[in-house]
Amino acid sequence: MTDLIPKTMKAWIAVRAGQPKDILELKTNWPTPPPPKVGEVMIRVSYAALNPGDIKMMAVKIPCRRITTTPGMDFVGEVVQVGPPSIPSSSSAPPPPSDVRVGMIVAGTVPVMRKVWGGVGVLADYVVVPTHAVVEKPEELEECVAAGLFGVVGQTNVVLLRAADLSKDDRVLVNGASGGVGSILVQLLHGMGVHVTGICSAKNEALVRRLGAEEVR
Repeated sequence: MTDLIPKTMKAWIAVRAGQPKDILELKTNWPTPPPPKVGEVMIRVSYAALNPGDIKMMAVKIPCRRITTTPGMDFVGEVVQVGPPSIPSSSSAPPPPSDVRVGMIVAGTVPVMRKVWGGVGVLADYVVVPTHAVVEKPEELEECVAAGLFGVVGQTNVVLLRAADLSKDDRVLVNGASGGVGSILVQLLHGMGVHVTGICSAKNEALVRRLGAEEVR
């Protein structure tokens, strides 16, 4: 698999700060990322999910950030290369096993600091990310769906649910119930048997009710 990774790739590059239509250029011979280091994997990107945060990061000129950056944080793709195992503390001890392997279809996100300061993004053929930033895609989910569920939005929902420690028949108020995080959170809570009251604009009331909110304000 490693021998098949090209030295260059296609990638959308933001050449300066500004709006996407003004600053994005499609490069067809952009350098492929170097091989992954210990604790990293290289992904051949199949799908990338977009969110408003991508536009905001492109619009702002961030000090010390690379001049040229690749947009996008959330993705689905195939693992094409796994970084070398860490050096064991004892020469007789085997390296810790990794669940991520070449050929696995995974979903994940580029860590914020790597994205902001390093300019690393997923609107490209290949991306290198930490192993802990990806999970294996469930077989029952299409790749395009998983790209939008397992990135920043999905991980935010997991953090919220763990912190809330809710049980069936609890009552929850979700502010921004029709937004990226809120629309998924309402469905998860409904599936858990939690009574949901959603707050959203009047035009999205029907949507939020369909997602599982019992009351909408």
